[in-house]
Amino acid sequence: MGSDRTLPSKGNDNVSVVILTRNSSHTIEECLSSIMVQGPGEIIAIDGLSTDRTIEILRKYGAIIVNDQSHSFGQARQLGVLSATKDYVMFVDSDVSLGLGCIARLRSEMEAYGWTGIHARVFSWENLTYWQKSEDTYYSLNSNFIGQSRNHISMTCALFKRATLLRFPFDPYFVEAAEDIDVCRRLKEYGHSFGISSAYVFHHHRREFTAFARQRFRNGRGLARLGLKYGEIGIFFAPLKAATSRIVRSIGTRRIKLVPFWFASGVIHFSGVLFGLHNAHRQLVHNCNR
Repeated sequence: MGSDRTLPSKGNDNVSVVILTRNSSHTIEECLSSIMVQGPGEIIAIDGLSTDRTIEILRKYGAIIVNDQSHSFGQARQLGVLSATKDYVMFVDSDVSLGLGCIARLRSEMEAYGWTGIHARVFSWENLTYWQKSEDTYYSLNSNFIGQSRNHISMTCALFKRATLLRFPFDPYFVEAAEDIDVCRRLKEYGHSFGISSAYVFHHHRREFTAFARQRFRNGRGLARLGLKYGEIGIFFAPLKAATSRIVRSIGTRRIKLVPFWFASGVIHFSGVLFGLHNAHRQLVHNCNR
């Protein structure tokens, strides 16, 4: 458990901030510092058995630490919801730094527009490599338009009412990714809507191609489970469809430098889908033979 360090009061004491951590020592202190100055009611870390200095840093900032051995994004997020004691639950990735007034702005805009959930705009913490610059452009073209969102919202930095996530819990079936798409999809089926805030955060985009590829591959495995859950074959091919559309658009708008990014993203994302389907099939066969 964390220390008894008191969080500064800034009018956000009805917000529980939930961070999923696992060997996050290289970014977690910066993340916690940006949260602390905005005075949330509590900070809860759902930790996947870190072996570096993550726990030490979390305790330094008075975070409530909950150990999680599930290795499931869906289960870890819902464990954060169940551990929270405040009216609002705000998910923040461990490699994110909040912009000034982020928490208050998310809360006020969500209430003003009657949205069920809201996420902050995402900008790159640094743009040193091609992959970071391209990822930053991706967010600016797809996820940073202020107003109502037509799709799901990202959990990079997102706010919900806790009562909503108790009625519509995250599904532990989503181990690697797509838990955010799934919960938003179920909420939309009941008429809920989501928004993109004027608030902003800075995210540590992957510097190297290998780190970028691992992330996209993992996202593909999550999409495989999403398609299997809803029985929709089209979900499996979404990465290729999106990549093709973006390549054509990039060529049409003379953003030729983005073409390798979209191509790599689509191919790796789809490879993750194929691997995820294969892995899920093996798991089903194993369960049937038990």
